[in-house]
Amino acid sequence: MSPYLEPPDPSVFRADVGDFFGPASEAPVTSVRDVILCPTVHGRGDIEDYRENPPVGAPILRRLQEVDRGPALLGRQMRVDRLDQREADMVLSACTPRGHHFAPVKQFGQRYCFIRDVDVGEWQTHPYHWDREGVLYDALAISRLVRDHAFSLEYAARIITFGDGEQIVAWAARTEAYSVRQDRDWLTHEDAADLQALLAAYWDASGSLPRRVRRAMWRAEHAASIRWGDVILPILVSGLASIHGS
Repeated sequence: MSPYLEPPDPSVFRADVGDFFGPASEAPVTSVRDVILCPTVHGRGDIEDYRENPPVGAPILRRLQEVDRGPALLGRQMRVDRLDQREADMVLSACTPRGHHFAPVKQFGQRYCFIRDVDVGEWQTHPYHWDREGVLYDALAISRLVRDHAFSLEYAARIITFGDGEQIVAWAARTEAYSVRQDRDWLTHEDAADLQALLAAYWDASGSLPRRVRRAMWRAEHAASIRWGDVILPILVSGLASIHGS
């Protein structure tokens, strides 16, 4: 039976959390992580592609290749990796609308996450300011140039862990993204290495990029948030045209 039908910790899915304000614990904060969880809900690719090109962090890597390749490092304290199952369930639940005595059971899980370790001192000055430097969003947007996908900020959150094990999961924003392609949408370790190189080049040049290049990049990313093909096309064309404009 699917673990999502019988979760190992039902409290993760509980809807009767009541009113709450303030820290979850008086213990010191031991870690702060900003994450973008990329779900399996899109259902792109097929089982053969999954076996031949496993996603970063996929359990199948250990079964088929008998090696744990670990997370894919992207720079600036950021990586592509999987959260443990309980934390992934918490993020999915925390970022999903729910009703009163109505918490839909999900039929999907995490593919992997973009994860960035945040200095614990930030908890004092900006406790819930997710991705304050914008590097996670850089990674999400530029990863579309490596492998087209429809992952978004739908499951973006900050995870704060206290010394006694208590945790806060603060959702960041709700956005959606779309893609017309039907081939695989996940990053392999090789794709992640390409993404790392692209991010390094972008960060090095971001202060000197011409306006037309920045405009083209923004339009390409904006197009991913639109569900209608006839609206997407002129935005993409105008983005390409802007590269040759002024």
